[in-house]
Amino acid sequence: ANPKHFYQAYTHTLYRVDQLYRLFHEAADAATGANMDILKPLQPIVEDCYGNWFIHSLAMHWGSLAEQLIQDRWQLDDIPSQQHFFKRLVQPLLDSERERRVFVIVSDAFRFEAAQELTDILNSTYRVTAELLSQLGVVPSHTALGMAALLPHKRMDYSDNGTLLVDGQSSAGLEQRNKILASVEGIAVKVDDFMAMKKEESRALIRPHRVVVLYHNRIDAVGDHQASDENAFIPLLTTITELAALVSRTRA
Repeated sequence: ANPKHFYQAYTHTLYRVDQLYRLFHEAADAATGANMDILKPLQPIVEDCYGNWFIHSLAMHWGSLAEQLIQDRWQLDDIPSQQHFFKRLVQPLLDSERERRVFVIVSDAFRFEAAQELTDILNSTYRVTAELLSQLGVVPSHTALGMAALLPHKRMDYSDNGTLLVDGQSSAGLEQRNKILASVEGIAVKVDDFMAMKKEESRALIRPHRVVVLYHNRIDAVGDHQASDENAFIPLLTTITELAALVSRTRA
């Protein structure tokens, strides 16, 4: 009936269609790899149902509601916005205890349904308490703005030449993000670099910092160089495994 209703419908139930579509293809790929064609006749039916019915219907309905959301300055009552992430979730943890260190893991193109699966894995396997929350993304929906919105800031602007500025500074690249994070005693690190370090090295790196932002880009990186849709879900499976291991590593 309205943008908020649509948003909640997706985060409560509709995401399961995306998830089950992925799980079906994972099973179909596994069957094909074992020289079994038992799911092959079902694949075109699933593709037609998902692509021509679900995604098409979802996009068409969301398109009309998005116009209403734009008129409302891209805000939903009682739904947090992405640009308030640091102030809403990270800063209160820092304020609660001087010796507290907060890790923020940013995984590009990691879908909500995959996050739900990761939450279940963390709660059942890694002896942590994981909670899945959502927030309304920023527009325009491109990586540079989305990444910048997660950083500590008071305002974001575009310069005359189109450069995105966070409190007057460029946020492009780790070096620039480190300058922005310095205001909260933070550091930005690529996940691959962090995981390649020995435990003593990683501990020495993070010791002076209260906020550690780890950037993970497995899904987009593979998608940018993948010639076809074959094995399209492998990067996502790998990402779920890597992120679970990364959470465990940050607790070591």
